[in-house]
Amino acid sequence: MKVTNHSAGLQGIHTLRGVVFLKPGETRDGLPLTEDHARRADRLPFITVEGQSHPASGPIADPGTSYESAATAAMRRQFDASYEAKCEELRALSDELTAWKQKGTDLEAQLHVARAEIAGLTQQLAAKDGDRGPEGGSLGTTVAEVLAMADDKDVPFMSFKSAASKILGDKTPSTKVEIVAALEELATKP
Repeated sequence: MKVTNHSAGLQGIHTLRGVVFLKPGETRDGLPLTEDHARRADRLPFITVEGQSHPASGPIADPGTSYESAATAAMRRQFDASYEAKCEELRALSDELTAWKQKGTDLEAQLHVARAEIAGLTQQLAAKDGDRGPEGGSLGTTVAEVLAMADDKDVPFMSFKSAASKILGDKTPSTKVEIVAALEELATKP
Protein backbone atom coordinates (compact mmCIF):
# COMPACT_ATOMS: atom_id res chain seq x y z
CA MET A 1 0.00 0.00 0.00
CA LYS A 2 1.04 3.58 -0.56
CA VAL A 3 1.01 5.80 2.57
CA THR A 4 1.74 9.56 2.71
CA ASN A 5 2.37 11.70 5.82
CA HIS A 6 0.90 15.21 5.32
CA SER A 7 1.63 16.39 8.89
CA ALA A 8 4.47 18.62 10.08
CA GLY A 9 5.82 15.90 12.35
CA LEU A 10 7.15 12.37 12.24
CA GLN A 11 4.33 9.78 12.17
CA GLY A 12 4.35 6.03 12.87
CA ILE A 13 2.23 3.57 10.89
CA HIS A 14 1.60 0.01 12.07
CA THR A 15 2.40 -2.63 9.43
CA LEU A 16 2.86 -6.39 9.35
CA ARG A 17 6.61 -5.78 9.87
CA GLY A 18 6.08 -3.49 12.84
CA VAL A 19 5.89 0.29 13.10
CA VAL A 20 7.23 2.28 10.14
CA PHE A 21 7.99 5.98 10.68
CA LEU A 22 7.29 8.54 7.97
CA LYS A 23 8.94 11.97 7.93
CA PRO A 24 6.79 15.05 7.20
CA GLY A 25 5.71 14.95 3.55
CA GLU A 26 7.18 11.46 2.96
CA THR A 27 5.38 8.82 0.87
CA ARG A 28 6.17 5.10 1.06
CA ASP A 29 4.92 2.54 -1.38
CA GLY A 30 4.63 -1.21 -0.84
CA LEU A 31 3.97 -1.15 2.92
CA PRO A 32 2.31 -4.43 4.01
CA LEU A 33 -0.85 -3.19 5.77
CA THR A 34 -3.82 -5.32 6.76
CA GLU A 35 -7.33 -3.94 6.43
CA ASP A 36 -7.21 -3.06 10.10
CA HIS A 37 -3.88 -1.22 9.72
CA ALA A 38 -5.20 0.65 6.68
CA ARG A 39 -8.45 1.59 8.46
CA ARG A 40 -6.54 2.92 11.49
CA ALA A 41 -4.10 4.94 9.40
CA ASP A 42 -6.86 6.30 7.14
CA ARG A 43 -8.78 7.65 10.14
CA LEU A 44 -5.99 10.17 10.71
CA PRO A 45 -6.65 13.39 8.69
CA PHE A 46 -2.93 13.93 7.90
CA ILE A 47 -2.33 10.37 6.54
CA THR A 48 -3.53 9.15 3.14
CA VAL A 49 -3.62 5.45 2.28
CA GLU A 50 -3.92 4.16 -1.31
CA GLY A 51 -3.93 0.67 -2.78
CA GLN A 52 -4.90 -2.87 -1.89
CA SER A 53 -4.42 -4.08 1.71
CA HIS A 54 -2.43 -7.21 2.48
CA PRO A 55 -4.52 -10.23 3.54
CA ALA A 56 -4.70 -10.27 7.32
CA SER A 57 -2.87 -13.04 9.10
CA GLY A 58 -5.69 -13.81 11.49
CA PRO A 59 -8.84 -12.02 12.60
CA ILE A 60 -9.07 -8.28 12.02
CA ALA A 61 -8.88 -6.52 15.31
CA ASP A 62 -11.34 -3.93 16.50
CA PRO A 63 -10.10 -0.35 16.05
CA GLY A 64 -9.64 -0.02 19.82
CA THR A 65 -7.35 -3.04 20.23
CA SER A 66 -3.62 -3.36 19.64
CA TYR A 67 -2.09 -5.54 16.95
CA GLU A 68 0.81 -7.87 17.59
CA SER A 69 2.74 -10.37 15.55
CA ALA A 70 2.54 -14.09 16.24
CA ALA A 71 6.03 -14.06 17.74
CA THR A 72 5.15 -11.11 19.99
CA ALA A 73 1.92 -12.80 21.05
CA ALA A 74 3.79 -16.02 21.85
CA MET A 75 6.36 -14.09 23.90
CA ARG A 76 3.57 -12.25 25.72
CA ARG A 77 1.79 -15.53 26.55
CA GLN A 78 5.07 -17.03 27.77
CA PHE A 79 5.76 -13.94 29.88
CA ASP A 80 2.21 -13.96 31.28
CA ALA A 81 2.54 -17.64 32.22
CA SER A 82 5.95 -17.04 33.80
CA TYR A 83 4.60 -13.98 35.62
CA GLU A 84 1.64 -15.94 36.99
CA ALA A 85 3.97 -18.76 38.11
CA LYS A 86 6.22 -16.25 39.91
CA CYS A 87 3.19 -14.61 41.54
CA GLU A 88 1.99 -18.01 42.74
CA GLU A 89 5.47 -18.79 44.06
CA LEU A 90 5.53 -15.46 45.92
CA ARG A 91 2.09 -16.15 47.41
CA ALA A 92 3.32 -19.57 48.61
CA LEU A 93 6.46 -18.00 50.12
CA SER A 94 4.34 -15.33 51.80
CA ASP A 95 2.10 -18.01 53.32
CA GLU A 96 5.18 -19.95 54.47
CA LEU A 97 6.64 -16.78 56.04
CA THR A 98 3.37 -16.15 57.87
CA ALA A 99 3.43 -19.72 59.20
CA TRP A 100 7.06 -19.32 60.39
CA LYS A 101 6.17 -16.02 62.09
CA GLN A 102 3.33 -17.77 63.90
CA LYS A 103 5.70 -20.57 64.97
CA GLY A 104 8.13 -17.93 66.26
CA THR A 105 5.35 -16.26 68.24
CA ASP A 106 4.30 -19.61 69.69
CA LEU A 107 7.91 -20.44 70.65
CA GLU A 108 8.34 -17.03 72.29
CA ALA A 109 5.21 -17.70 74.37
CA GLN A 110 6.56 -21.12 75.37
CA LEU A 111 9.91 -19.54 76.26
CA HIS A 112 8.15 -16.95 78.43
CA VAL A 113 6.27 -19.72 80.28
CA ALA A 114 9.50 -21.72 80.73
CA ARG A 115 11.35 -18.67 82.09
CA ALA A 116 8.53 -18.01 84.57
CA GLU A 117 8.67 -21.66 85.64
CA ILE A 118 12.46 -21.47 86.07
CA ALA A 119 12.11 -18.30 88.15
CA GLY A 120 9.56 -20.05 90.39
CA LEU A 121 11.79 -23.10 90.83
CA THR A 122 14.79 -20.88 91.60
CA GLN A 123 12.80 -19.15 94.32
CA GLN A 124 11.81 -22.52 95.76
CA LEU A 125 15.44 -23.63 95.84
CA ALA A 126 16.52 -20.37 97.44
CA ALA A 127 13.94 -20.83 100.18
CA LYS A 128 15.39 -24.19 101.24
CA ASP A 129 17.58 -24.27 104.33
CA GLY A 130 21.27 -24.51 103.58
CA ASP A 131 20.97 -23.13 100.07
CA ARG A 132 21.33 -19.53 101.06
CA GLY A 133 24.57 -17.66 101.51
CA PRO A 134 25.15 -14.62 103.69
CA GLU A 135 23.57 -12.32 101.06
CA GLY A 136 20.50 -14.56 100.79
CA GLY A 137 20.99 -15.46 97.10
CA SER A 138 20.57 -18.86 95.53
CA LEU A 139 23.87 -20.76 95.46
CA GLY A 140 23.16 -23.95 93.58
CA THR A 141 25.47 -25.87 95.97
CA THR A 142 24.53 -26.86 99.54
CA VAL A 143 26.78 -26.61 102.59
CA ALA A 144 26.74 -30.41 102.84
CA GLU A 145 27.99 -30.75 99.25
CA VAL A 146 30.86 -28.30 99.88
CA LEU A 147 31.80 -30.14 103.10
CA ALA A 148 31.84 -33.39 101.08
CA MET A 149 34.25 -31.71 98.66
CA ALA A 150 36.59 -31.02 101.59
CA ASP A 151 36.84 -34.75 102.34
CA ASP A 152 37.27 -35.74 98.66
CA LYS A 153 40.97 -36.09 97.80
CA ASP A 154 40.23 -35.74 94.05
CA VAL A 155 38.85 -32.18 94.44
CA PRO A 156 41.54 -29.48 94.20
CA PHE A 157 41.73 -27.01 97.11
CA MET A 158 40.94 -23.99 94.87
CA SER A 159 37.74 -25.66 93.58
CA PHE A 160 36.70 -26.37 97.16
CA LYS A 161 37.57 -22.80 98.22
CA SER A 162 35.63 -21.33 95.27
CA ALA A 163 32.51 -23.35 96.15
CA ALA A 164 32.87 -22.38 99.83
CA SER A 165 33.28 -18.69 98.97
CA LYS A 166 29.93 -18.82 97.15
CA ILE A 167 28.33 -19.79 100.45
CA LEU A 168 30.48 -17.81 102.91
CA GLY A 169 31.00 -14.70 100.77
CA ASP A 170 33.71 -12.20 101.78
CA LYS A 171 34.16 -13.92 105.15
CA THR A 172 35.75 -17.01 103.57
CA PRO A 173 38.89 -17.99 105.56
CA SER A 174 42.14 -18.75 103.74
CA THR A 175 42.91 -22.27 105.04
CA LYS A 176 41.02 -25.51 104.50
CA VAL A 177 40.59 -26.18 108.22
CA GLU A 178 39.14 -22.70 108.85
CA ILE A 179 36.79 -22.99 105.84
CA VAL A 180 35.48 -26.37 107.07
CA ALA A 181 34.92 -24.91 110.55
CA ALA A 182 33.01 -21.90 109.10
CA LEU A 183 30.85 -24.19 106.95
CA GLU A 184 30.06 -26.50 109.87
CA GLU A 185 29.10 -23.48 111.99
CA LEU A 186 26.83 -22.23 109.16
CA ALA A 187 25.23 -25.69 108.80
CA THR A 188 24.40 -25.91 112.52
CA LYS A 189 22.76 -22.48 112.71
CA PRO A 190 18.97 -22.72 112.99
